[in-house]
Amino acid sequence: MNLYNIRQIVRVALRSLLYHKLRSLLSVLGVVCGVMAVVAMISIGEGAKQETVHQIEQLGTNNIYIKAVALTDTQVAKARERQSLGLTIDDLQRIENGGAMAEKIASLREISTSISGLPRDISPQVVACSDNYARLLGLHISAGRFIAPQDGQRRNLVCVLGSEVARVLEDHGRTGQYIRINNHMVKVIGILDRIEHQSGSASTVSTRNYNEMVFVPLEAADTLAGQRAGQEKKAGTVHQLGRRCPYYGQAGQADHGSGAS
Repeated sequence: MNLYNIRQIVRVALRSLLYHKLRSLLSVLGVVCGVMAVVAMISIGEGAKQETVHQIEQLGTNNIYIKAVALTDTQVAKARERQSLGLTIDDLQRIENGGAMAEKIASLREISTSISGLPRDISPQVVACSDNYARLLGLHISAGRFIAPQDGQRRNLVCVLGSEVARVLEDHGRTGQYIRINNHMVKVIGILDRIEHQSGSASTVSTRNYNEMVFVPLEAADTLAGQRAGQEKKAGTVHQLGRRCPYYGQAGQADHGSGAS
């Protein structure tokens, strides 16, 4: 094909476009709309993927969670026959003693109690946790410190506030101040960094809203929950155990090494 033929083809194409302006405009518009639709679909899919990965990273990509679930009447009867107390702190100790592949193990217990001085539009969740819970979840402190081992040993009535709880409490939400939890004065020793949290049906992965949580030592849970004398058998009950394991490649190498020896 020589230069003359190329010019002829271009000339015929341009003449056809000029003679059929509306058809040409509709054709161009269809191509543009099609490309835009494809780009939009790819962008939405990539955005949803990144959001899901972000939520999974908040849970910990190499964390294993053991949660206590509500039992039916039949299951409760069977548990009583076996004298099972459900998920307890003893299970954490068993995993620590028998789980060679566990790097860190933490426990959490939800407490049904109330905090005085809060507006009605916010209802923070009070939880008792072990001192290494923040390290397991990668939670960062913006002021003060997190719960320490000596807080549990001494059963100190101290707490760490989520960022939203601290903001709502204003002056009472600062480190060194005291808040009232179930008729007990609890000292604020730390405030968490704000964590982006997506709630509602738009969230792909169910995660806790740490911004609206209050953390207390696990050993102080019974005191703050108002545990009565007839409830000793429930002492030590927890609602969640978190276990951090090495990544798959590291775990596989460790297993291979132990088998060889």
